[in-house]
Formats: sequence, C-alpha cells, structure tokens
Amino acid sequence: MTLRVCQYRHYLGAWNPSDRVRIAAAAPIEDIRDWRAPEASELAELGANEPLMDGAKLAESSDGVIAALTVPARVRKGVWELEWEDAEAMTPRDEAAFAAYGRRVVGFFRAAGFPFGEASAPTVRLVATHPGVNPSRDDADGGALALVNVGESDCSIATTSAIGAVSLRIPPGEGCLVSSGARAYRVIVPPDAEFGLLLEVAP
Repeated sequence: MTLRVCQYRHYLGAWNPSDRVRIAAAAPIEDIRDWRAPEASELAELGANEPLMDGAKLAESSDGVIAALTVPARVRKGVWELEWEDAEAMTPRDEAAFAAYGRRVVGFFRAAGFPFGEASAPTVRLVATHPGVNPSRDDADGGALALVNVGESDCSIATTSAIGAVSLRIPPGEGCLVSSGARAYRVIVPPDAEFGLLLEVAP
C-alpha cells in the first residue's frame, strides 16, 4: 500500500517527522518490538515533509494517509469534565452529555475541513488500550476518520506500507486524520504507560 504520513494544514508548532515517525520490518504489527527512526529517503517516500493541505483528499484517495493535527485543548479537557459510570471501560454516566460533547467535537472537525461525506451525525466513541493490547480498525471501506489522544500517554497509530510497518506518535492532546486507505491500523502505547485513550470520530 502507498502510504503518506505527514502533518495536516491545521498543525501548529514545529513538525519533526524524524521524531514522530517510526519504521519496522513488515511483520504483524502486534509482534514488532524494534521500531527505528526513519531514513531521510523513507521520509521522502512517505511525503512526511509536506503538509496535507486539502482534507477532501482523505476521502478521495485510495492510498493510505495519516496526518497529524493540532486539536483545541477543550476537546481533551471535555472528556475529563464528564462523569463516568465505569472508569475502566469509560462508560459515560450521562449519555446525553456525552452526545452533546460529541457534537461539539464533530463541529470542530467539520470546520477544519474533515470530509465526513454524507454522514449527518458521525459516530464519536472512546477507544481504550493498555501496553500489549493493540486495538485495531480493519473496515477499510468505511471512509476517513479522525482520532484524538485524550489520555495521558503517547499513542502511536501503526499500519503497513510498501516500505514496511510505519507508526505515527500522537502525544496527549493532539490528533490525526486517517484516510479510508489507512483504516487497517493498530494503536500502540508505550510499555511503561498505564493506559491509552483515544477519541474516534467516524462517519
């Protein structure tokens, strides 16, 4: 699969793909232990030094695209202002409050130019993970989606490509946009992390 890993046009601050992107041999992602920094030629092949300027391309391209995105602090803060019935499973105590929060998040992504297609009410859900547990998403025909790291540990979004396995590290409070061509991904958290928590917004 042709894969592009870069920053979206709304990304703020310094973008350093050498620090954020990691490469490994093409093996089952859950079995990889030795990720390495990319070579300059690999970053060039991934298009990592050029920002993605048009969000519509996430829906139009059959290639894989993972683009880092700056997200307002209120998105992450809003999760922790809600009350939770089960902190382990992140089950909201007030479904209506969570739905209202989700609509605000969707509004941000729409304003950022994210292509939700014909979906009038995209789905917003939390994805929790732990070291050694790698949640996956394999419905490659479901359209583009957005992820926000609302937890306290780094999370990496990993998928396969023509140059091997590729991961993009998403620090807490940041997000990424994922094209339909890259929806067969796994989430990885550092081995010393207590847990990871992502907010997913999908058509």
